[in-house]
Amino acid sequence: MLAEAAGAARRLGTDANLRGTAFGPVNAQMHQVNVAVTLGDAGTAIDLARQIDPAAITVTERKASLLIDVAQAYFQWGKYGQACTALQAAEQTAPQELAARSPVRTLARNLAALAPPGTRREAAHLADRIGAYT
Repeated sequence: MLAEAAGAARRLGTDANLRGTAFGPVNAQMHQVNVAVTLGDAGTAIDLARQIDPAAITVTERKASLLIDVAQAYFQWGKYGQACTALQAAEQTAPQELAARSPVRTLARNLAALAPPGTRREAAHLADRIGAYT
């Protein structure tokens, strides 16, 4: 299905938010990142995410979604500092996306519990800001 979506996106040629779809080549790539994270393949998720130009993401919520997927991938990989940095970038991009998503609040709580002390403190502040403890 991802290959079919990528083919359709290439034929479309550009990302557009027609009828709220935010569909296009970049969005198809973002879905590949999400699937890799969901399957627990953090390395592939990060490699795919590095190929995406964040400036090409036209919908703010989609940009935050990519950053959240990147944070989840880094967390899976045990790279807690990078996971925290990605979540902070997502918070700067669209703070409401973090507060509204239960899995993101769980990720922030887990970072606050498992990360090394310096990152743990930053993650705890982030978790508090997004309401992860309520």
